Amino acid sequence: MALWILAISAVLFLVAFIGIKKPVLQYSISGILLAISIIMSCFLMTNDNNHLGMKLVSQTSTEQIASVSGNKQLNLLLYKQLGNGNERIYIYRHRNGKKTLTTPANVNTTNKVVQNNNIKQPELVTNVKHYTYKNDFWRVMFSGLSLDKEVAERTNTFKVPSNWLVLSTDQLKQLKAQMPVLKQQVQQEVQKQLPGLVKSQMATQLKQHPHMNKQQVAQLEKQITQQQAQALAQKLMQNAIQQTLK
Repeated sequence: MALWILAISAVLFLVAFIGIKKPVLQYSISGILLAISIIMSCFLMTNDNNHLGMKLVSQTSTEQIASVSGNKQLNLLLYKQLGNGNERIYIYRHRNGKKTLTTPANVNTTNKVVQNNNIKQPELVTNVKHYTYKNDFWRVMFSGLSLDKEVAERTNTFKVPSNWLVLSTDQLKQLKAQMPVLKQQVQQEVQKQLPGLVKSQMATQLKQHPHMNKQQVAQLEKQITQQQAQALAQKLMQNAIQQTLK
């Protein structure tokens, strides 16, 4: 609306200033139209520089995410360095999604990563501060300018467990080249350490449940073996990766 008023008042000012012959009427009408043009121009410039008629609103959303790696032993959050290396975009995946997603690459976006042992379910917490109109007057005045919901600041906080790896795309390329050797090393180490772990766990379980029959013992041993093998392989793989990327 402000743009339309500015355009119409500017045209009418020229028409009045040129077309009206009586000086008093000419100057009074032209003065009013000029004042309207100036006011509308000030509205638009102040809105552009200081968001006149707008207020900041904050919204926070949380979504569960999953590793971008197809390897179950490798929980991975990726980032790509931009510009001089200080700016990053993060690459992630929704928990139930297949496609990878990236965070926006603009100056209004800040990305953070929080890792600790208390985080069980990885998630992305997004806080967006955007502008909206203070009231209907300003909504009508600046209608058509696409100002509503303009993002002022976006903060993405990735909360992941400590056993996740946060790697750059360059580090991932390096890791892929070494992965066949790492997998072989991990497999050999699992075969070496697993019997002792299973034996220890079985001894503890049988002490707590001394009346189990042979079938129950066999089932328990199978379950413990699977659990320990998976946990050990994941731990060893993470250690091997960290050593490789040093």
